[in-house]
Amino acid sequence: MRTEKIHKLLLSPITWGVVGLTIAAITFSGMVSMNISYILLFSAFLVGCFGIFRTGKRILISIIFCLLLGAGLALVLYLINDHQQRQITQNIVKPPTLRELFETDFPKTLKFSSDTEIHTRYDDTIVKIVEREYLDFESKSKFMGFYIPRSIHSYEVCEYLAGEYRNIMKRMDLVKVKGGGMPTDSAQTSSDDLTFSGRIYIYHEDDLSLQQLAALERLYNSKGLSVIFRSHAYMTLRWLGDKK
Repeated sequence: MRTEKIHKLLLSPITWGVVGLTIAAITFSGMVSMNISYILLFSAFLVGCFGIFRTGKRILISIIFCLLLGAGLALVLYLINDHQQRQITQNIVKPPTLRELFETDFPKTLKFSSDTEIHTRYDDTIVKIVEREYLDFESKSKFMGFYIPRSIHSYEVCEYLAGEYRNIMKRMDLVKVKGGGMPTDSAQTSSDDLTFSGRIYIYHEDDLSLQQLAALERLYNSKGLSVIFRSHAYMTLRWLGDKK
């Protein structure tokens, strides 16, 4: 008797209507608007309830079965929403941080880096920065870069670097390397043969005013240097450019 009921249930068009609408809701959830999935699942619920009440069981039992059907379809809806949210999260491209750009810019150069501490003049505050030398063997040149984390002393640190860059470069030049060309070449370019281009890149987390930037450019230019400041504005422009 029970086998006959199960067989009858499996052959019922109402059962396959509920199953078909549920499968359609799952399928369309990744292709079209979620509203279509809501409509299909709600239709599956109505069809299922119609089939349950049509069996002629007691009203209380029919209501219980409808509630169980609704709970099952609600679980399906939850899983569909969770899957959609995961896809949206995976597709969101987070903008790179300024520190990440400092690490990844100029990928074709050989980089020497070191962390250092700078003591400010007036209150002896310690500012930890990253100093870096870039070796470009293709153009036989080298240049400097610095990363300054968030600090109210960013301007003072930039002033300090304008007068200290030679000592920093001398310290980094103690490491001798060769590069450029192909590994099979009979001779390669030595780091001693690279010429300093006078270019210095400063990545700073705190914004500098236009007046401060102008004063720093004059200071660096007076020493024969070409300085480029990269802040959050540069970070935003890079992110927008990468999204195109």
